[in-house]
Amino acid sequence: MTEQLVPQPVFEAALSDTHIVMGDSFRLSIVSENIGDYADIHIVSIAFPNLIEIDDVVKIATYDFTLSPSYISIGEKIGSNYSGGVETTFAEYPSIEAMSRPLKSNVETYFDIV
Repeated sequence: MTEQLVPQPVFEAALSDTHIVMGDSFRLSIVSENIGDYADIHIVSIAFPNLIEIDDVVKIATYDFTLSPSYISIGEKIGSNYSGGVETTFAEYPSIEAMSRPLKSNVETYFDIV
């Protein structure tokens, strides 16, 4: 019988202000960690339902994920249902996705956007 690894991702997010209007400056800081077993992949995604496109409105300030963050546009084909890309859908909102592959236990990663 093959051993079943059970990763347990957790994250904490801090937003510089509770009310942000288009044009206001902000900072969103996310710290995530795998508190379970070894994880093959660890992804943090941030979507912006009130934007049509990210352009220069939102920028990545810092990150320490092992892969560079990706900008995802409305209508872009993306994976769904944790299927490893087998199932897909189309993005309804612009978003930013950060990924580490793999992520060992008890390793923190961070991601700041402004």
